[in-house]
Amino acid sequence: MKNKVKLGVFFIITFIIFIGAIILLGKIKLKGDGYRLYVDYAFIGDLQENGKVSYRGGGIQIGFIEKISINPDGTIRVTLFITDKNVILPEGTKFSIQTVGLGLGEKYIMVSPPVSTTTGMTSIPAGTVVKGVEPFSIETTLGSIGDLGKDFNFDEISRVLNNLSQTIDMITEIIGTNEGNIRSSISNVSETLSYVNKIARDLSYVVNDVEKGNGTIGAIIKDPQVHTNFNEIVNNLKVFSQKLKDNPSVLLFRETENK
Repeated sequence: MKNKVKLGVFFIITFIIFIGAIILLGKIKLKGDGYRLYVDYAFIGDLQENGKVSYRGGGIQIGFIEKISINPDGTIRVTLFITDKNVILPEGTKFSIQTVGLGLGEKYIMVSPPVSTTTGMTSIPAGTVVKGVEPFSIETTLGSIGDLGKDFNFDEISRVLNNLSQTIDMITEIIGTNEGNIRSSISNVSETLSYVNKIARDLSYVVNDVEKGNGTIGAIIKDPQVHTNFNEIVNNLKVFSQKLKDNPSVLLFRETENK
């Protein structure tokens, strides 16, 4: 009987130790030779300690959330333990809070380097404090919209809209009163444009006739003899101007012939 009691107590104690070990090991992370980074947020939502740190959202876990604390200035500091020292996290890497699934799953931190290839780059030094990317919050957004509404002066907006309405009514009244004058002005402009168009068309006909040699001007311009005479006159003027330049006395005395 005593042996059965002892055996029962042994099994109970063993079972309690086994359950305790499972609970304890579930909270313990194998840190290895990793390093810590500190990310500051103004809002983290439902982010919890022991959450995973994922690389580029690809499901590759490179660390975990070791601790969440409040800074003296009221911001929230999330301590990340990066277990894989071979992953390069260069300057400019974004630490954003994401949610598994459609916003109903557990939250985690996604690490996104600024470049697709980090070969040859240096990681952020261990112990560095960086600024995190805030998660989207419907509550915060609605609160911002409400605060924005408080800054609006609805009386002033109503006054502006009223003035705008009166201005539109005044313009409409002016157009209605002067409708006849406006139509007359439009008609005069139309007639003027028609007249200008007719003059341009007639001028086009004249230029066309001149180019074909029609009419007096066209005949003169197209006559080869006129071209020849005009060229001779120009040549004679050139010769005379040259002689006058060389010997101005030609204007007073007859030019002496060279024998």
